[in-house]
Amino acid sequence: MRFLDRQPLAKWLFPALGALVIGVASIRDHFEADLWWHLASGRWMWDHLRILRLDPFSYTVAGHAWHDHEWLFQVLIYPLYSTFQMHGVLLFKAGLLIVSALGFYRALPKTWAPSVKAAVLVAFFGFLRFRNMARADLISLTLFPWFVSFYLDLYQQRKPFELRDIRADKRFALHVFLMWVWVNSHGGFLALWGATGLAALAWMAQPSGKGRSLLRNPFVVLLASFGIVSLANPYGYGLLVSTLDWTYQLLTHNSGDFQEYLPTPYGGYEGFWIGMLLAWAIGLAVQWQRRKWDALGVLWLAYATWVGHSFIRNIPFSFFLAVPVVCDALARVGPAQAAPGAFKRLYDGMILAGLLILLGWSVPRMSWGVRENVVPKRCAEFIRGHLDHRRGYNDYNLGGYLIWSLYDRDNPVFIDGRMHSVEG
Repeated sequence: MRFLDRQPLAKWLFPALGALVIGVASIRDHFEADLWWHLASGRWMWDHLRILRLDPFSYTVAGHAWHDHEWLFQVLIYPLYSTFQMHGVLLFKAGLLIVSALGFYRALPKTWAPSVKAAVLVAFFGFLRFRNMARADLISLTLFPWFVSFYLDLYQQRKPFELRDIRADKRFALHVFLMWVWVNSHGGFLALWGATGLAALAWMAQPSGKGRSLLRNPFVVLLASFGIVSLANPYGYGLLVSTLDWTYQLLTHNSGDFQEYLPTPYGGYEGFWIGMLLAWAIGLAVQWQRRKWDALGVLWLAYATWVGHSFIRNIPFSFFLAVPVVCDALARVGPAQAAPGAFKRLYDGMILAGLLILLGWSVPRMSWGVRENVVPKRCAEFIRGHLDHRRGYNDYNLGGYLIWSLYDRDNPVFIDGRMHSVEG
């Protein structure tokens, strides 16, 4: 394993292999309901060459205003499906998860060995199991860790921030553009706004040498830029108001409507609370040992606890914040010391072998179809053959596929997965 001593090789080999394992493991038969109305929405926009503004798919709120905050994802996913069927969708999902994994890898401490970070990466994604989410949530899961990584870099920089740094550092422009993509692809961007605001407060709590002026606070500048770019969408401020409204509904009295998400790989909220309590214990213990207050770590852990507890689908966002904070705290416990060469080669070799075994185990288990037992194909066929242009009642989870399969007919649905974003 002496070839792993070559730093450039290890620097790229381990994250690439870890991300590949995650991408390959995600390719499984699809069974999630929302993909189908995303496809129907994308098809409608390509057919009409304009953005959806009114609901064309249901009879309960037909013609009501619809601020489709996922329109960009839909116009991307439909051509992939129409050209490559589920192969295109699942490869797109795997590619996004690979990008997400690389962002999370980058957020881990730079002092850690690449092999250790790759092991943490695979364990983290394996715990959360993003296998069956071929839907717009993937955009949030892809972009969020990259913003976290960028924020940690900004927060830990030694020199004070100046406005001219925005022109010198291309990452500012890149992340503002990514926020535009996010705003037009999924409402999860609001989770980042909270993390950005807390980072701005943490920046102000640092020693005065970094400057407490608002214009010398990079997170205030980013937050203002995000507010401006959020208006650059086909619906103007209406999209932001609509997203804030349905997010509030989800986080309060309507959170119980999503019971289908409770049988999760992380055991409902039990796994979440175990993870968060462990994160708090490690974070506070390290701060007590170092006698040094880390405002960003405490604020982000508090925010992660609230976000994850408020709605189970937010648990990945919680851990995207909490895990890098805890790992950074662990990396700062003592002076960084390089492991002896023989020992480093040993654990590098063991982790490399583990990644190769996981990859070899995942490849033959890839599947490219749709789980027939959860997709109402027979129901759609019966409606097509016996219920011309009639209205009926359908289950919440069946609505999305009925919209897609009966797209070319006048058979609007009763309810589907868009119920929080269509007004009325």
